Amino acid sequence: MTEIKIKTRVGEIVIPFQNIDDLKEKIKDLDVEIIERIVNEKFSRNIVSVPLFYSAKEFKDICIFTSDGLPKLIKYPEQKTDIIKLVLFLSNRPLNLSQITQLTGVSNPLAYMSKNHFIQLKDGTYILEADQRKYVSEVLIPCLKKSVKGNERMDQRSS
Repeated sequence: MTEIKIKTRVGEIVIPFQNIDDLKEKIKDLDVEIIERIVNEKFSRNIVSVPLFYSAKEFKDICIFTSDGLPKLIKYPEQKTDIIKLVLFLSNRPLNLSQITQLTGVSNPLAYMSKNHFIQLKDGTYILEADQRKYVSEVLIPCLKKSVKGNERMDQRSS
């Protein structure tokens, strides 16, 4: 039996399969964002460090990663809510409000964090909702990378 390993922010998901149809069936309803949220909510107090699965090279024009895996932005979106989304997306773990303020430079970040875009975990830390992770990866980051290359203003807005 063959298996596929999917790296997530909370570990690795291993899916054994016999053929392509079997794999398609097994991943049809798999939602990695929900799995990450469940694991974070259940074990957030017990997780010391979550390995970072992003390549530093992948985001070299946007941020650098500190030794503890937290992003330090070098390119900022125009909207404060997008700055917060970007930092939460790039972070190797959920962040509390103090960490969000420190990493984004946004004072009172809660004022820019709508409940339908962010999830507050039981320990008071925050992660992004699945649709916002998609927004960051498909819209915000490509727009930031484009503005770095072309030195253009970012004109995409969050949904």
